[in-house]
Amino acid sequence: MKQQIIDMVLEGISAKLEFQLSQFDLTNDILDANTTSLHSAVDNLEKMKSEQMTFLVQQHNAFQQSIANLETTVAKVTHTMTSLSTTVTTYRDTLINVSATRPANHPMIDPQVTQRILTQSKQVLVDVDSTSTKDISLASIRELTIEITAGLEPLAELLITIEEVTCL
Repeated sequence: MKQQIIDMVLEGISAKLEFQLSQFDLTNDILDANTTSLHSAVDNLEKMKSEQMTFLVQQHNAFQQSIANLETTVAKVTHTMTSLSTTVTTYRDTLINVSATRPANHPMIDPQVTQRILTQSKQVLVDVDSTSTKDISLASIRELTIEITAGLEPLAELLITIEEVTCL
């Protein structure tokens, strides 16, 4: 009877111990798998670090080569600020010198600018988004423009000064 009691107690304890041991084995297997996964991730990171370092070294070398090429091919500036300031004239001085060489009645601006101002003075602006002109055809607008400008005579000579141009 003692033996039976001992066997029953051992069976109960051994069943509980087996369950605990199986849980411990399962936990051990999970930890082993996680450790292997971590080692693999660390190896991949080290590989990526090595590749990035190689890439950065290549880019650095290419950049250094580009700088060396620029240094040999770029024109060197030999003028100093003092030599520039003694040889350059101001915009005002240039205008004064240009006006001194022109006749007194000649405008002091570029002939192309004068022509552009003359052209703009002959232009007629029509607001095509206006409600009063939305339903009118472009042909009608053209005819009206010709009718309005037909009576205008071109100016014989237009004297324009720089002051007038800056006011436009």
